[in-house]
Amino acid sequence: MVGDIVFIVVIAFACLRARPKARPTIKLVSQEFLHVKYPIAMPLHKISLIKLKNHEIFMRDESHNK
Repeated sequence: MVGDIVFIVVIAFACLRARPKARPTIKLVSQEFLHVKYPIAMPLHKISLIKLKNHEIFMRDESHNK
């Protein structure tokens, strides 16, 4: 459950990037929701908003999928 919350927050921050080209596509976001998620490496109370904003362990690079 905690991993799911972290995953959703990471995706949300990715969608809020200032540069539109840096944001994930809807296709990539939907693929991420269908993809098997990895467990988070630290307890929730040790994860800061900065770590969530910059942390992309759940996001695959779209260029590798082409």
